[in-house]
Amino acid sequence: MKLSNIARFHKANKLITIIIDISLVLLGFYLAYLFKFNFDIPKRNIEPFISILPIIALFTVVFFDIYGLLSIRKKAYVETILSLAIALGMISLFTMAVTFIYRGFAFPRMVFMMAYMFQVILLSVWRLLLINIVKKLHGIKKVLIIGKEDNINSIAKKILRNRQWYTISYLYYKEIDNQLYEYINKVDAVIIASEIDYKERQRIIERTQQKNKEVFIVPNLQDMFILNSKIEQFDDVLTFKISNMELSLEQRIVKRLIDILISTIGLIITLPINIIVSILIKIDSKGPILFKQKRITLNNKEFYIYKFRTMVDDAEKLTGPTLSDKEDPRITKVGKFLRSSRIDEIPQLFNVLKGDMSIVGPRPERPYFVEKFAHIDPDYYYRMNVKAGITGLAQILGKYASSFDEKLRFDLIYIRNYSLLLDITIILQTIVVVFMKDKSEGLEEIVLDDILEEIGLDSRSEMGITKIRDERMERKYD
Repeated sequence: MKLSNIARFHKANKLITIIIDISLVLLGFYLAYLFKFNFDIPKRNIEPFISILPIIALFTVVFFDIYGLLSIRKKAYVETILSLAIALGMISLFTMAVTFIYRGFAFPRMVFMMAYMFQVILLSVWRLLLINIVKKLHGIKKVLIIGKEDNINSIAKKILRNRQWYTISYLYYKEIDNQLYEYINKVDAVIIASEIDYKERQRIIERTQQKNKEVFIVPNLQDMFILNSKIEQFDDVLTFKISNMELSLEQRIVKRLIDILISTIGLIITLPINIIVSILIKIDSKGPILFKQKRITLNNKEFYIYKFRTMVDDAEKLTGPTLSDKEDPRITKVGKFLRSSRIDEIPQLFNVLKGDMSIVGPRPERPYFVEKFAHIDPDYYYRMNVKAGITGLAQILGKYASSFDEKLRFDLIYIRNYSLLLDITIILQTIVVVFMKDKSEGLEEIVLDDILEEIGLDSRSEMGITKIRDERMERKYD
């Protein structure tokens, strides 16, 4: 099947999927009505429901999109169920607000609670069935990664850890030559690392397109700047106008007003939590309740960030500045819970209210690491063109253990694509991240060979090429 046909097939499937999703959400409400009124629904109660059917459908599309449920292949089972539960909760909350404003209490509150339970069950069963069907149709695709050895090994480890849709067959880290095209013919998809130069990348893309292969590009800084660039003409000369990697004055003003509003409300709502956490920290270990540390924000300005203390007091006295490991012995018992639940970040609402931080933005880094990372990659300074944030694109799409350059890509994409809608989406998606343990785990060093051994694959390296043997895929192509 050609790529254009595959694209049309996926679009049709997405449309059918969202229609079924909407139908099941509405069915959940209707079942709740039936059980609430013993299968004899009064007209005054069903009419408000019928009148807002389009609004419920709209909320379903919006929140399913925000929580990534319009794409089947992106999520594992657990993340799918978690995203469903939160998205359905948002749909109920917003629908309840609409009915309260326009219809009073004719739409019973108990219906929302019962409908939510029905919807979670119906949508979970449907989505798990759909994922299994798509998996069988899609299969596990063989992948070739092209780039420098250290970089592509890092990419390979991440893909091999979750081989639901793709598996690695070849790592190509030698000079680009005709032999590469032989390997392209043996796989279903190609990943091009960021260090491949423009001419070589163009040749590889042309080859993959000719052979109807999927192609993925790890973006470099040039790609980031071109994102959302404006088209300008000089007579009949077409150009892309590259704007600065920063927010406009209007965007900064709106962002600041929203930061003040959210941080003020957040501090009021979390007051009881702050009191309880403060008591637990004092009981668990000696030292202050709050931890403050110098960080860098907009225009390389230094400020003190506030967090609930999660480590033993004076944790870096002997080690100096260091990143936290997955099993860091300095983390207290209460601290582990605070980190995994992200509760330790709540005091940063004070930083937002003061104006040092924003609700959404690149995470603020320490001066020591800013200097270190910028020395490795001078592009790191671009992330200081906006205020540091409590949450950001790197936090919802990456992990705590992601390398600085991986996080940098997310931060630059955020700056380049900034909008109020993007900020709202990131804030809502952060709710999912709070419940995902792997997102908050510290750094874990593991080599590619260990992962291959763990999942039962063999590898062989020769002349700048690593071949990974997967018996399941070999049987498929025999």
